[in-house]
Amino acid sequence: MKYSLAVLSALVIALCVLIFIMVRTHDARFNALETKLAAAAAEHEVGITMAWLQRWTDKLGRAADAGNWPLADFYLHEIDETAEDLIKAGVVDEGHDISALTRAMLLPVVESLESAVKARDAAVFDQRYTALIQTCNACHAATGHGQVQIARPSPAINPWNQDFRPAPAQP
Repeated sequence: MKYSLAVLSALVIALCVLIFIMVRTHDARFNALETKLAAAAAEHEVGITMAWLQRWTDKLGRAADAGNWPLADFYLHEIDETAEDLIKAGVVDEGHDISALTRAMLLPVVESLESAVKARDAAVFDQRYTALIQTCNACHAATGHGQVQIARPSPAINPWNQDFRPAPAQP
């Protein structure tokens, strides 16, 4: 009986040591992952973020042009979320504080679009969407990238694998 208890105690102690070692190994892996993620955030790739903003802006315009206000709201939210991530990253690129420019230039226009989308007001949306595109181009000019000119999407050309019309009502 004493022998069995001693063996069981030794097994429990060995198991605790093994669990401690495994936890420490996982902590080291998580710390390494956090370090990699922090480095990636520090090297925030502006071009990739701008490509996403351009994509969401294009889809926002197409959804509104098709009268699909819930979809327009979705893409407006994506623009807002991407802009907020850019601001939080504290990005300075080629000597330009991209995060500060995003906060000062882009967010006010995005916020003005929210009310037009919620009201489903195509005329107001059109004016504010034009202001959004002009803001993008003004920021590009301010950062020495004036050659990047964003334009309103042409309804005749749809490069996306997506139908922007509202979905048919479900029975």
